Amino acid sequence: MQTEWNIFTNSIAQRNLPKLKYLNGGYNYRLPLPGAIVENGLLKANVDLPGLAIRYTTDGTEPTAQSPLFENPVKVSGSVKLKSFDLSGNSSRTSVVTTK
Repeated sequence: MQTEWNIFTNSIAQRNLPKLKYLNGGYNYRLPLPGAIVENGLLKANVDLPGLAIRYTTDGTEPTAQSPLFENPVKVSGSVKLKSFDLSGNSSRTSVVTTK
């Protein structure tokens, strides 16, 4: 069942969502926010749809499609802003995590 769910969610994020930008003049849709936590100075993050990319910034600016790509836990300090992006360049709202 987990394998089938993974195939389904990947197809949504990689095939179906990008099409919504162009079908019938385009649709507005929301992407899920990335979930994140900082443990022992390491940023750990994930997102509901596995085909989405997570990008982050540590300087207080909003993440863009050119911001660093989160792939593995990374050492951070201060405030971190994250967004999820689909293949057509749409992004989620910003998720903010602060270290203690």
